[in-house]
Order: sequence, then C-alpha cells, then structure tokens
Amino acid sequence: MNNLIRLILVPLFLLISLIAFSQVDVSKVKKVIDGKSYYMHTVAKGETLYGICNAYTITKEELALENAELFNGLQPGMELKIPVKDAPYVEDKNFTVHTVAKGETLYGIAKKYKLDVNELVSYNPEAANGLKIDQKLRIPKENKVTPDYQVTKDAKYIFHVVERQQTLYSLSKQYEVTQEQIFNENPGLEQAGLKVGEVIKIPNPHYAPPKLVFPTDSLPEVIDTAKQVIPVVVDKKPCETFNYKEYNKPFRIALFIPLYLGKNSGVEVKKAIKEEEKFYPGTIFIEYYEGILLAVDSMRRLGINVELNVYDVAKDSSRMEELLKNDIFKQVDLIIGPFYEKNLEIVSEFALANNITVVSPRAVRTDNKNDNSRILYLNPSNEVLMRETAKKLASRENLNLIYVHLGKEEEQKMITLYKEEIDIYLAEHPEKTITHSAVVYNEKGQKGITASLITGKDNVVIIPAIDRSFVLSFLNSFYPSVKDLLKTSVSIVGMPVWTRYDNIEVENLHDLQLHLPESSYIDYKDPGVKKFIKTYRAVYKTEPSVRSFQGFDMMVYFLSVLREYGKDFQDCLGDYNTQLLHTSYKFTKESETSGYENRFIYILVYDKEYNVIPMEDFLKPVEKK
Repeated sequence: MNNLIRLILVPLFLLISLIAFSQVDVSKVKKVIDGKSYYMHTVAKGETLYGICNAYTITKEELALENAELFNGLQPGMELKIPVKDAPYVEDKNFTVHTVAKGETLYGIAKKYKLDVNELVSYNPEAANGLKIDQKLRIPKENKVTPDYQVTKDAKYIFHVVERQQTLYSLSKQYEVTQEQIFNENPGLEQAGLKVGEVIKIPNPHYAPPKLVFPTDSLPEVIDTAKQVIPVVVDKKPCETFNYKEYNKPFRIALFIPLYLGKNSGVEVKKAIKEEEKFYPGTIFIEYYEGILLAVDSMRRLGINVELNVYDVAKDSSRMEELLKNDIFKQVDLIIGPFYEKNLEIVSEFALANNITVVSPRAVRTDNKNDNSRILYLNPSNEVLMRETAKKLASRENLNLIYVHLGKEEEQKMITLYKEEIDIYLAEHPEKTITHSAVVYNEKGQKGITASLITGKDNVVIIPAIDRSFVLSFLNSFYPSVKDLLKTSVSIVGMPVWTRYDNIEVENLHDLQLHLPESSYIDYKDPGVKKFIKTYRAVYKTEPSVRSFQGFDMMVYFLSVLREYGKDFQDCLGDYNTQLLHTSYKFTKESETSGYENRFIYILVYDKEYNVIPMEDFLKPVEKK
C-alpha cells in the first residue's frame, strides 16, 4: 500500500484521479523559447491538469516533460509552457498567407515582404526550425500588427541572417560569443562555412537558464547540503588545464530515465488499488528524478550553469536509436542513463564514437556488451563486491574464515575471488595470520560449519549464495544450532540480494551479526542527511527513499567534477575525494579500453542491539576493550 500512497503523492499521478475540472481558457500569450513556440498559461484557481490538457489538446506526459516543476504540484499562479502544435491555418484579417516554394529561404521571404527575419519568425515560430515546401507563413498586411509571439531579450538564441562579407570572427564580436559557441549551436557550419541568406543560431550571452523555485523556507537547507558535499580535490597535477571561470557556456546533460509517463498517465485509482505493483516501476525512477532536480537547483544556485534535458526512455530500443539520430546529442557534455541494459549498449557505442561520457546508474560493467572507456558504472559488480569485502574483512584481527557453498560453479568462483584478495593482503602484511576452510553444505551440513569454528577467534562464515530457498532455510535454522556456541564469536557474510527475501527472522540476523556488502548507507543522525530530508519533505510532500539520495548524490558529484575538470574528466577521478550523503565513489578501470567501475562499498552489520551500521562502527567497541 505504501507504493500506492507514493503514486498518489506524486502530482502527475495524483491529478489523473480527478474526474471534474473547471473551464480552462486558452492563453493568448505565446513565446518562442529555444527556437520552439509555446503558449504561456497561468494556472487559475480550480484548474486541473486534466482540464488544461483538454483545452490545449496535449497529453499529461508532454506537459510534464516541458514543466518539471509540476512534480512540486499544480498551484494557482504557476506559469506553464505548453507547446504550440501544428494546426490548420485560420484566416486572420491582419495577415496574408505565403506558401513556401522550393528553394525559398527565410531571408528571401522576409526581404520580399520588407520584414526583418526575426520579425517573420515571431509571427511563424515553427519557421525557426527550418522551412518546408508548401508550409504556410503568416505575413502581416500593411497595417502593422502586434506579434502574438514574444521573442524576449533573454531568449536563449538570436536568429541571424548571414549578409555579404560577414565572417565568423565579426559575428562573434558583434554578439559577444566565441566562434566555438556558434559552431556548437550549428552542426556542420565549421565544415561548410557561412552562406549569404542562411539563418544561424547565435547563443545569447545574457541568457540565464530558468531555475526551479523551491519553498523559501527550505531553500537554504538545500544550498547548505550541496555546499557540504562539494568534493575536495587532492593532487590535481594531471588535470589542471580546465578553468571554469573562463568557461562561458552551460554544461549540457541528457538524462534518459524511464518515468513511464505514458503508461501511468491513464491509470484509474480503483484499478491502481487492486494492481498497484504494475505501476510501482515508474515511481522508483520518479524518486530518483526528484533527487536529481534538487541537486540541479542547488548547484545552479551555487554558480554552476547547467542545462538538463530529460527524455522518458524505458526499454524501447527503437526509440533510443531514433533519439540518437538527432545531432543535438553530439553536443552534450554528459549522458546519464539509460537505465536498461539493451539501451545502454546502444548509447555506449554512440558515446565512444562522439567522445561523450556516460554515467550508468543501474547496470554493472559485466552486463554491457559494448563496454568502453567512456562509461562510468555507479553500481559495483558482484566481483567488485566480493574483492572489496575480502579486503575489509582481512583488516580484522584474529580472523577465521569459513566458506560455505552448495558446490555450484558461480559460488565457487566468488569464493576464489575472496581467496585471491586474502592472499594478496597476507603477502602485503606478512605479520598477520588468517585461517580459512571450506564447507560443502550438501555434504557436511551445519555440523561441518560448527566443526570449523575456533574458540577465541573472530569466526566469519561467508555464504556467497543467492538461492532463496537455501538462504531462508539456512538463516532460520543455523542460529538455533549454534546459539549454545555463541561464546565463540560468529558472524555471517551474505549477499545484498538477501534483503529482498521475505520470511527471514530478523532476530536471527542480528544474533548472527549478519554482514552485507552494500554501496549505500544513510546515517539519519548526520546533519547533512537531516537537512536533505527536511527539504525533500517541503518540496515533494513525502519521504525520500534511498533512490532519492542516489539521484541527489550522483548529480551533485558529476556537476562538481564537470566544474573542476570539464567534460573530459574521467582520467581525473582518481584524484577526487568526496563526502556525499549516502555513499562515495571510487572509480577504477581494468584496462585502457574498459569502463570505469565504482569500487566503493560498505559492509553493513546487523548488530545485537538491533542496529544496522557500517563494519567500522561495529568494530569500535571491540577496539576499546
């Protein structure tokens, strides 16, 4: 039922349950923003998304992708951008109609009617994206009329018609931008050069990207949290060439995230109550997205200029391929996602060809067939988890390791990884001794384990099993068999997937002092965590999940890295020391051609006081004795 409550709390899905709506008047105010035309609709009291979408014949998902602030809820006075869709021409006494013929240009048409090109675009905003044969253009008659589209001074782009003898150098001086900025906005221009009559996009140097508006009483909390987690750079010698103060354009980030807006937008509440699990996948990604939005707004207010473009992409590989055909993706500085394996393979290939770094929030390196040096994996693979767990365990004193398995090949491979890391550690620390043995549970059972326990030693039983029935049977029966031996120190090391299993006796986990390797841990006593939770509640009217922390930390980290090193930062990550809210990142690569994998983990311990804490904290009382 908690998942259903979350669905209802997220404004996009809450609003679909409304069956009544007030009359919505279509706005007469239109603007051109980033070369695209919009109605500017001010929400009136009593209006709903259902009513607004009906009035403008737009879907809720289309509206949401243009107005991220809807995740904060629909409020009277809120100004929404609503895309103007193509519609049949309606005769207007103030305008005549020009039908575009083959070979005609904006410059030529404007000159024919004695208009400025920008004025012509203001009446026909769709023309900013190029002319089509037989396209209808509105031309004002002799009596001047007020354009119903406002091309504002702070618009992101200026549309310039190339005149004779103009050069890129003269244009860059005229508009106070660099030639590189002009090239970035006009793919192919660098190779083809300027042509008289051609319309090119000039970035407006005075444009300030819009910011999300958060409640004023919570805003300082977000800023303080972001300040706390901006990483400290250690030894920058290999990566000192980038200077953010001289970098006068925004970092462009493309986020491919499965919000399932199309699927969930038509959900009936009664049906959702009966089948809530079908709608849950969308909400977990919304939680991630909400954390990202908080991070972006916080970092903007700290002076980082960022342009975040969001694409609702799930498992449809054909949609992914179609999106990447657009040249705008060749100009981005960072790609986050996609979240599904097949699409990650497509994006990985694209990123390598275009020298763009991709952050994979979900997949592990071993899942990506197109793994390459442009990919960063936030989730450690099972191999990394085993090796890093072994390193942490090896640092403990008086250790006796007992490997328990069912004889399965995958389990034996993981035990081999443990042994390899233990051998490396012992070679580096010849003064230490670690005893270890293996028990094939199918053959020796629990008696084999108890026989391997050594009184006076720190006994750690390692079980790299994911077989649900075996894990449940073992955990619920092993404790009673060894409780009389608990004068002997015994701990169990399991797998992260165990936390998803039902019917485990929690009391047994704490009595056995279960150890689980995880990449995430939230300390609710931490001041930064408290501030984040307070802000999240104020903005989204609900509790943050671990995915909310993941989205926030990930975006804060990579925006900070971009500011420090620029877009080609991956070889600098070894020098980067971070303090985030729920995790840290420690990226390494296996070879020159492989992707970068996060190797940071916690070992979380279920202690006998019914806490779940990092192993370092668990061992502190032992060290004091």
